[in-house]
Amino acid sequence: MKGIVRRAPKKHSDLTRAWDRLAEERHRQIASCEDLSFEHILVPTMLRLFENADPALVLDIGSGTGDFTARLARVATRVIGVEPSGASVVVARATCLAVRNVRFIEAPLEDGEVCFGQNPLRLQWRA
Repeated sequence: MKGIVRRAPKKHSDLTRAWDRLAEERHRQIASCEDLSFEHILVPTMLRLFENADPALVLDIGSGTGDFTARLARVATRVIGVEPSGASVVVARATCLAVRNVRFIEAPLEDGEVCFGQNPLRLQWRA
């Protein structure tokens, strides 16, 4: 396609640093309803997709600042947010401070493994 320049994919560490810088601003955009797509497209679509899922334990991969994780916690028994950005996890924990069925783990996802204490969980990606 004309005008599109192919570039090498960014490293996960570079993306994590970028999200570390953006975390507080991103949360502000969502909390103030400035991001209309979050409230009117993402949340309703994801919750509709979740309707037939097992609500016992939900992994929110790439949980960001925890705003959607808090919504999931209303319909799930237990939610674990997994996020590589340390700054986003700090914001997420503050966002969900009063939500009792949510836990956040700061972890990179490149290798597909997340540790819950001493228990590693191997994630398998399916298309």
